Amino acid sequence: MRETAKEKLYRKFKEEPLVLGGVGFTIAAFTYATVSLYRRNSQGMQIGMRYRILFQGLTVGALVYYSYKKISTPNVDENGNLIKRETDRTQQGLRNIDWDKLEARSKQLELELEAKMKAADKDAQVFAEEQENISPIIEATKSVFKKD
Repeated sequence: MRETAKEKLYRKFKEEPLVLGGVGFTIAAFTYATVSLYRRNSQGMQIGMRYRILFQGLTVGALVYYSYKKISTPNVDENGNLIKRETDRTQQGLRNIDWDKLEARSKQLELELEAKMKAADKDAQVFAEEQENISPIIEATKSVFKKD
């Protein structure tokens, strides 16, 4: 059974109370700085922003601590039996990648792109030759309509 967002939030706050405290203090410091700014109290605003940075750092530190704690402790069930972490991609709902097939398709697309670029270069050369053939005609036409 999947837990709802509310249940997950409650569980996270219960498992990681320092993060909740850090977030609360960060919000309080930011609110203090904002109120000080509104009241044109620059010293209070500076103090509030400094505390905000302090509490933000402590919150990030708490997140790192809990992440390390979670990684370093082994997964055990209610009976104390070790639970193996899932390493097979198919068990996690991910597809296994066939790297040889992917590389072959990449090379095929690269060859197709080179062929298209050669064709485009050939078309550009034909266009340039046509421009050279038309240039004398354009010059002759200009001289006919040229005003003296």
